[in-house]
Amino acid sequence: MSISDRTPATKTRFRLSMPGEIALLAAIACGFLLLHVLAGTLLLPSGSGPVTPQEQASEQASLSSAD
Repeated sequence: MSISDRTPATKTRFRLSMPGEIALLAAIACGFLLLHVLAGTLLLPSGSGPVTPQEQASEQASLSSAD
């Protein structure tokens, strides 16, 4: 068996392993993204909507007057 006979077999194996490796990396990336989205959704406090500076100031004033 010559060297030129082995080269196509090596290339074929390399080509066949690439889609599996790419699929594995894509699955890991999707899992990583999903994990972070779920963690952000569950761990960060939910807001009741956008807060304007006036609402924030009135809220702070009511908290400081309660003390």
